[in-house]
Amino acid sequence: MESPEAIPATNARSAREGPGGGASRAALTPDSGRSDGQGWAESRCWYCRPVELSFCMARKASQEIEPTLAIDDDGDDVDVLRAIEQSFGLKFDGPVSWVTVGDAYDALLRAVPAADSAGKCATTMAFYRLRRALRTVLKSNGSVRPRTRLRDLTRRPAKRVLRELSREIDLPISGFALSWIGGVGLLLVLAGIGGGLVSLSLLQARPLVVLFPLGLALVRLDPGTFGTQTVGDMARSLAIQNYSAFAQAGADRRPGAIWSALVGLLGDFAGLDPAKIDRGTRLLA
Repeated sequence: MESPEAIPATNARSAREGPGGGASRAALTPDSGRSDGQGWAESRCWYCRPVELSFCMARKASQEIEPTLAIDDDGDDVDVLRAIEQSFGLKFDGPVSWVTVGDAYDALLRAVPAADSAGKCATTMAFYRLRRALRTVLKSNGSVRPRTRLRDLTRRPAKRVLRELSREIDLPISGFALSWIGGVGLLLVLAGIGGGLVSLSLLQARPLVVLFPLGLALVRLDPGTFGTQTVGDMARSLAIQNYSAFAQAGADRRPGAIWSALVGLLGDFAGLDPAKIDRGTRLLA
């Protein structure tokens, strides 16, 4: 039987076309002629079944469009730019002057070689690569499905598992949250900062400053936790954080796939549903 990774998106329903792109027969929608990103209905790749997967890049568009990503210009904007450059495997010369998500998308279309024909679903490719890596790292051949929670697969520290998965996949991967240890450490860091500010006018508050290095140590030593994250969630993040790598391996490179990867990346960074991001959404607060 042919491997699912080798089945092109044209055999099923490929990723949607992005704003400004033409609707293919695999992504026809009632409002496919719209250019604001709101007319694109949900489409699913070969493996993105409603029951099994909810993590495909192609999400159903919502009418509740976010006016801004609320990204601060005190360093967060630089982090976003670096994340985009890393995912798409490029480097922009000099500072960028993007105002909206549409500006970033247009810049990517000029910098990233797009394709006219459909490719494979990057999220599906990421899932199978991640599943192989999990079985190798955890030394288990048990069932791993998109809905499988990562914490149900192992009791090992999440931070260590992610490092080993990243080496096995040979791609950067993220996906753990602070455990209670890191949470306590973060509170101590904040208390130490607050104590340092108060000590400028109140000498009695100076002992609180020692809480800062103590909290920082706890955050660094925190083993991390996967929380409720599933294998599918991690596969989706892996795909959008490494668009270029999967595109070189045959993933969809049409404009719509580029749009989906971009809004997925920005949505994760801003903590927003990618379906609520369109061309007019402003980047900065």
